[in-house]
Amino acid sequence: MKYIFYLIFGTFFLTSINSCKKTDNNPISTPIVMNLHQMLDTNGRKPYIYISFETGMYPTLNYSLDYKTSVDGNNVYVEFTNVTNPGMGLTMMGPAKGYILLGALNSGNYQLNFKNGSATYRPMLVVTDSNFSVLGAGTSGMSFKTTTLNKVPANTIWGHITSSAARLPSVDSVISALEAMGAQTYSGPIGNYELYTISPGMIPDTGYDEPKARNFIYHYTGNCANIDSLVKRYRYVPLSELYVMVYASNGRSYLSGQH
Repeated sequence: MKYIFYLIFGTFFLTSINSCKKTDNNPISTPIVMNLHQMLDTNGRKPYIYISFETGMYPTLNYSLDYKTSVDGNNVYVEFTNVTNPGMGLTMMGPAKGYILLGALNSGNYQLNFKNGSATYRPMLVVTDSNFSVLGAGTSGMSFKTTTLNKVPANTIWGHITSSAARLPSVDSVISALEAMGAQTYSGPIGNYELYTISPGMIPDTGYDEPKARNFIYHYTGNCANIDSLVKRYRYVPLSELYVMVYASNGRSYLSGQH
């Protein structure tokens, strides 16, 4: 199997400048916390999986947790090397961060081998048709916070509709239009999908913090261009009008037009 690894570090507003230097050499002195993530592919392939990690608290948000990596078959080796001050960043306390992209892995077991100085952590990443999971308790210095993540099923759409009180009747019309276009009842398992959560009773939580008129999730095999046309019919004026947000398992999003 071919693996592709990328270092991905966020770009933030630049409001302070410091000398670029390593601030915490190997071994990293603060606990390293990791999380599983999935990234949907707009080309229709199965979701990519990636692991984020963070440690400590630093003066700006651009500190990076650096590492070296190698692959041998289904064994992935990651050695944390240092925390680096990038020289500029948003002046706000935050952890040093890093990311490693594992790609669209086939179902199977993948031995993860993390090293920080002389400390090691060897959990197993298990990939199935329906989820990703990490087996193996963490150490005092390295651990996963998220250990199970359901895969977003193909042909799934989800989202939320916000509105002013005056536009509440229009919410039902949007839902009816989606169903008329072929959106069908979602029947996937409950649990955490990162991009949304399904609780017992098939109640979706899309993670949108503002007051919501409606959350929804559907199985949809139709043309997503029709969804794009539908949601753009609705004008978006913050806090006063209807706003429709639809996300799809093809990695695309469809948002109300702004006039």
